[in-house]
Amino acid sequence: MLKTKCFIIWLILISLLSFNKGFSQTKYFLFEEDSKEFTASSFRLNTYPLYKIKREVHLFNVMSKVQTFIGNKGIY
Repeated sequence: MLKTKCFIIWLILISLLSFNKGFSQTKYFLFEEDSKEFTASSFRLNTYPLYKIKREVHLFNVMSKVQTFIGNKGIY
């Protein structure tokens, strides 16, 4: 009985870890060079002043140019 419970717990843990790994993968967005639907900008931030670790963080901002109910011409 105890072996069965341990086996079930290990099985659940392994399945949760493998399921969670799919969410942590890097995702990519591919846009054409002259896209009429989106504008993209990128920023590089240095982590050393705040965390004392010499790394860079890359931030990407993708904005829609399509007309929305918020903002002027879809740009907030």
